[in-house]
Amino acid sequence: MHHVPCLDCHFCRRGSFTMCEGFKEFGFDPTGYAEYTRIKRASRPDRRSQAAGFGGLRRGVSHRAVSALVSAVRRSRVSVTDTVLVMGSGFIGIIAVQLFRIFGSGLVVVVDNVPEKLEQAKRHGADVVIDRDRENVFSRLREVNEGRRADVVFNTAPAIQAAEESVALAEKGGAVVQFGGTSPHESIPIMPYEFIKSELSFIGVYSGSHIDANVVLSLLARKRLAVRDLVTITFRWSG
Repeated sequence: MHHVPCLDCHFCRRGSFTMCEGFKEFGFDPTGYAEYTRIKRASRPDRRSQAAGFGGLRRGVSHRAVSALVSAVRRSRVSVTDTVLVMGSGFIGIIAVQLFRIFGSGLVVVVDNVPEKLEQAKRHGADVVIDRDRENVFSRLREVNEGRRADVVFNTAPAIQAAEESVALAEKGGAVVQFGGTSPHESIPIMPYEFIKSELSFIGVYSGSHIDANVVLSLLARKRLAVRDLVTITFRWSG
């Protein structure tokens, strides 16, 4: 694990592992993406983690972003009657589509402006795709969703405009999950009254815990997540 919680602080005791100060310490040097890396003792697999599925990997598997996605989908509290709108169909968006399917969502709609990415989103489980350069997102969403907005809006885009649009696209009683990292100096206008009246939730996701990572490794081992075709180009390292 690249981040390891202490399991003893206030945040760990209440299950907020990613808020633990120890969790923010990076366990790999230089990085988990390197061919060779040094690993801090706390980040090494032990017997317990091997029993949970962490110790038997023959080759490195990067599960960092996908672990955070599992955390995000969990926290959205998606249900079978919910319409999910995924903003962005890059790697993160397409994995999110698959996870929402696994976690039992209803209609899944994906928004992007790159036709090739939207086609890939269809192949990985999206019911409806919206090309924002050719269609009005609000109108098209209502058209395919019985006149309603989305119950869960999952924003993968780092643009602050996308975060503001996500709030407007969420239905009453719904949730906005902000996954794309915006600049720390940007903000969006929020009217507390509208959040109260509509019982709307805004959920930020920083990372995934060791529990979420175990879910990812289990899904990969059982081939529940399609990931190979998401790698569109590779480069040979000549260092």
